[in-house]
Amino acid sequence: MQRLDTGSSIAYVLNNLNPEVAERPDELIVYGGRGKAARNFQALDDIIASLKILENDETLLVQSGKPVGILKTHKDAPRVLISNSSARSKMGNMGTF
Repeated sequence: MQRLDTGSSIAYVLNNLNPEVAERPDELIVYGGRGKAARNFQALDDIIASLKILENDETLLVQSGKPVGILKTHKDAPRVLISNSSARSKMGNMGTF
């Protein structure tokens, strides 16, 4: 059963790219000179396509502006999980962790 609320996620992404709102929508930049709605236009299309097929018991994973998977979860789980700007310091290396 496809979720009805994924339409609001699509609207959210597209509204952020509205030329009246976005900083540079032609580059997918929505804020701060670097904050992008997606990695590139292909990734944006892939995110929207993934949201359109997302089922009631699935969650879309988006990492660094591109969809990386759809996981079987449950009906009360988040529809989308996003991880961006996973910056690390000089100490953030495999030896430290």
